[in-house]
Amino acid sequence: MITVDTKNELNTLRELRTKECFPIVNRGKLWYDCLTAEQISELNDWYFAWLNVTETKVIPTKPEWLDKKLSREEITW
Repeated sequence: MITVDTKNELNTLRELRTKECFPIVNRGKLWYDCLTAEQISELNDWYFAWLNVTETKVIPTKPEWLDKKLSREEITW
């Protein structure tokens, strides 16, 4: 995890959340239907950690499987 120490970086954290998190969690039902229960749980934890990033100042670590899932799905579509 990367820790952010200054309050001046809150806007940076919000922008990073918008770029890194929202495009993934705002996918459609078909994408979510391809996830296992464990992946959904891990994705929920990651999402809520991003929602709390301005309070915790800790950038959440992306689930390891996520990049592979996105690459496979994007190539297929």
